[in-house]
Amino acid sequence: MMARRVARRGLTRIEVVVLLAAISMALQSYHDVFRVFPMGTMHAGDPQRPRIGPSW
Repeated sequence: MMARRVARRGLTRIEVVVLLAAISMALQSYHDVFRVFPMGTMHAGDPQRPRIGPSW
């Protein structure tokens, strides 16, 4: 029973590493094409003076 849990945790860790590698490859590909990294989020800002812009 314990060995099964350990194996499952190991597989989950490997899946996470593979997904992170895929995300980093996608970001690098985007950067190669557009010469910038994609914006993370956008927000409307102050409700009284709405403007669309980067979240930072």
